[in-house]
Amino acid sequence: MNTIEAKAGCCEEASPFSGSIYIPCNKLATRRVYHARDLREYRMCAACADHNIRNRGAEDRGPIDGTPVDDASPIGHNLGTVPTPEAIAEYLADTYQGDKKRAEEFLDALGRVPAEIGDEETNKRAADFAKKIASHIKVLEGDHKGEKQPYLDGGRAVDGFFKTLIDRLGVAKKDVERRQTVFANKKAAEERRRREEEARLAKEAADRAAREALERAAQLPADAAEAVLEDAIAAEDQAEAAVEAAQASQADLSRTRTDLGVVSSLRTTWKGEMVNRDELDLEKLRPYIPTDALERAINAFVKAGGRELRGANIFENSTVVNR
Repeated sequence: MNTIEAKAGCCEEASPFSGSIYIPCNKLATRRVYHARDLREYRMCAACADHNIRNRGAEDRGPIDGTPVDDASPIGHNLGTVPTPEAIAEYLADTYQGDKKRAEEFLDALGRVPAEIGDEETNKRAADFAKKIASHIKVLEGDHKGEKQPYLDGGRAVDGFFKTLIDRLGVAKKDVERRQTVFANKKAAEERRRREEEARLAKEAADRAAREALERAAQLPADAAEAVLEDAIAAEDQAEAAVEAAQASQADLSRTRTDLGVVSSLRTTWKGEMVNRDELDLEKLRPYIPTDALERAINAFVKAGGRELRGANIFENSTVVNR
């Protein structure tokens, strides 16, 4: 079997990443440690040497010449080097070459199975062949699970560490944003009321200016009357702008920009939630229901005993099982 060798001058003790693959600690080796079980010395860092001497009956043969004694190895010192995908692939190909060869033999033999089975004797041989394939699949599945488990466990440890922090921070972020949403809605409502009041006052002023302009224009020469009417039109334009400002979006009314350049505002979206399953209009939802969801619903209907369904083909399906 291929292994990952410890680097020159580094600890040969197996790291926690080792499963069926030997992965060395690979920290700086400072002690020579002798194991009677296999009658040989190993290079080890101070922490691994201490563990083996205390717990595994190993013998300390002294320091490695020319290397400093590491009396305080940090936490995680013996995690070693995670094997590369190429190293793993090479290890698996070497370790399970027999299983791979057997699988290839089955695949080659498939070409000798008749395309159509025409007699009972041939069917018996086919059943035996399929059973042998199934047995080998189980072997491979067991090997697969055993080889992958250390990496799954390591992945879960990594996920657990980071995901816990990420999830907690995510909850904290949502809590802050919930409080911001309350404030932003209040700010937007107050700003809208203020703008609506400005629009109301501007409209009243524009209406008043229009009336006064008409009254004055009737008493003035044409050139002077035109200037008065233009002032009234300008007041009307201001009133329309004020009305438009009062109709601004929630995002515009709530927007805040921080000294760090962060822009905070409300985002308005439409959402739907089911309130009555029995009254839900499934016909309107039909274009939005994924095909796989419909297939699952059909098979659940069939499993519950349904045998007729418009738009679906329900039929008996028999397949061979070799036990």
